Amino acid sequence: MTTYKSYLELQGELLEQHDTVFIGKFKYIVGGNHLMNYSSDNGAIFDFLKLNKHTVADECYGYENRGGGWPEAHGGDYHALTRLVLYLFKRLKSKLSWKERMKND
Repeated sequence: MTTYKSYLELQGELLEQHDTVFIGKFKYIVGGNHLMNYSSDNGAIFDFLKLNKHTVADECYGYENRGGGWPEAHGGDYHALTRLVLYLFKRLKSKLSWKERMKND
């Protein structure tokens, strides 16, 4: 189990089941086909970034997601989940102020 807190930490790596991902203030655990947030709704990061989660997931996955609070990828497709998390890290970084970015990098 590995913990990722930034784009730079995850870049070049591959998420695996049971890894932990902190995307800003949201903590997620990697499951078999989606990420789970135990403190709020699975889709909270998409709401925070004002993104259509299903459209973004389809683009990152390269296929139509299976729905859900966190759009579900095909079972065990950790490449797809990694692409989506990397995208969310980039979007979060562009949304945050300079001071907030320094805390997250």
